[in-house]
Amino acid sequence: MPMSQSTLSDQLQSLVPTDSDIEAIDRLANAYATYCLDAEASRVPPVQISSASVELAKTAMKAALVGLNNPGQGSQKIVDGFKAFWSSIALNPALSFPGSVAVIAQPFVNTKLSLDNQFIVNRDGSLTTVQALNNISVIIDFETKIGGSVLFPTEPGPAGPFPII
Repeated sequence: MPMSQSTLSDQLQSLVPTDSDIEAIDRLANAYATYCLDAEASRVPPVQISSASVELAKTAMKAALVGLNNPGQGSQKIVDGFKAFWSSIALNPALSFPGSVAVIAQPFVNTKLSLDNQFIVNRDGSLTTVQALNNISVIIDFETKIGGSVLFPTEPGPAGPFPII
């Protein structure tokens, strides 16, 4: 089953606010990793991401999120976390998507700007917390599914690239 925006929205809505940077980083990385456990290469039949690679990627994401609560750093650190997550996935394609030979990580080109704009809307108070988090999950889901792909050997089927969905 492909990654689902509703799963990510549920994960974000379940986050409990904390004053601890370490707990905030851990909770955000866990939420994103849970969402990414459904990632698959859109080959026929689809190839599911391995849970072992997601665990490794979550560790990379946590390291990149350090400083998340520093003034003016939130959206950039979130993007850095996503990039670290998928770069980790790309480092070991055979572990990440069994049978693959390469993973091309998502570029997350527009993610920071999109998140910054949504954070401005969220701060104006016109949205409920559920609406605000859902809108953030729409952005993250869209950006996570743009540009990432997986390559396989040409036998028994085509090599790809197959989008990560």
